[in-house]
Amino acid sequence: MHRTRVAFRERRPACGFAGRGRRGRYGRERAGRQGARPRGSVSVRRTASAAARPWRLWISDQVKQRTGNVSRNALYGTPRPTCLTDEMFHPSLVSKEDVDNMSTQPRRYWAIRTDKENIPLLLSEVRAGRLRQGWGYNPGQDLRLVRAEISQGGKWWERLTEQQKEVLGHLKMLCTSEGGVQCGDWILLPNLPEYGPFFLVAEVTGDYYFDMLSLVGDADVNDLRQDYGHVLPVRLVTEHGINRYAEIVDAGIRNTLKTPMRMWNVDAYRDAIELLITQYNTGGEFSTATSGTTRLQSAWEIALSHAAKLLQERLGSELDIRFQAAEWEEPITLVLKNLYPGAAVRWVVAGPREYGADVVVQLMNHFGGLHWLIVVQVKNYTGEIGAAVLEQLKTAHARYSTEGQILSLVVMTTAERMSADLPERAHELETELTTPVKFVLR
Repeated sequence: MHRTRVAFRERRPACGFAGRGRRGRYGRERAGRQGARPRGSVSVRRTASAAARPWRLWISDQVKQRTGNVSRNALYGTPRPTCLTDEMFHPSLVSKEDVDNMSTQPRRYWAIRTDKENIPLLLSEVRAGRLRQGWGYNPGQDLRLVRAEISQGGKWWERLTEQQKEVLGHLKMLCTSEGGVQCGDWILLPNLPEYGPFFLVAEVTGDYYFDMLSLVGDADVNDLRQDYGHVLPVRLVTEHGINRYAEIVDAGIRNTLKTPMRMWNVDAYRDAIELLITQYNTGGEFSTATSGTTRLQSAWEIALSHAAKLLQERLGSELDIRFQAAEWEEPITLVLKNLYPGAAVRWVVAGPREYGADVVVQLMNHFGGLHWLIVVQVKNYTGEIGAAVLEQLKTAHARYSTEGQILSLVVMTTAERMSADLPERAHELETELTTPVKFVLR
């Protein structure tokens, strides 16, 4: 099949960072008029038979061929409503079938970098429900006009004005663009509500429109008198700024917020963003930065808790296989010796002379007088342990209190739970003997 090569070049001037002075941002516009070649190019192969088809529909066909027409639903999860309406259908822009597919798209996630030179103005607009983006100072920069020109195919690049080429990086703001922003999507907004490590999260509530904002005084940072015409209706998901160095912020989010682009997709961090907003809504700490050492310690503690749980489950099952009844003597003795280095751990021989104790731990009293004792009763039970064990603890206390000062009476058991009356009965025994009673369950 005969194939032609169509070159697609897109300028990506910086927005809200390097180059945004009174001349830096639009100085490149004048250079463009003098014949300077736009930076960056992406070449796309297009079949000759597809030349007459709208550009966006051709791209959609290519995606379907390569993915086996797998729906985004299967890739991303639960769908949510779209903002598209019947009035938006235009045969030169998008087919009714494609728009129906859009209506089942799930929430997606984006980041949009706004003008850092006009933070107070743009923040007030966001709070009023209007997310504004720069490079919107000329009526011809309306993205709907640019998209219509591209959809005609042919040498659309040559037909665009220099001002229109400046806004190609904004096309994803159109819900009619392939993979564009839709109602319900979430947008991360770096450098709001103030410049630095803070960002806001907003939800798209309507469709893109073009409405240039009149600028006067200090707000007219580029001497244009009007700008920021690209508008997305939004509502703030986070009323207050989130510090990207806060403990609850995933490292992946911190990393992507450093991306030097005007707009980019962050679907890869979907789970992290959803978790972040859940923690934000439940009152998590989000405004204070934490040091790397603190974050490392937190990560270690969380990982250790998960590891300890898995170890406990596996160790428990392995011990059940290898030890039963009196066979517990050796492992319990070993554990207690490690818990109390230097202590004398004595396993009491079973029989009438055990006096309600299986293990006695004797600690040295460095202040003189009687030794300190921990008396342990071991019970190889399944399921529930009842209050009957308390009588044996009482007997053990009477017997061993003559040998030393009893610090605690302990029941170590393979039972998984205590009977309903056991906690209250144990408390009564503690009061009677003035000695703590502790239970170590499976």
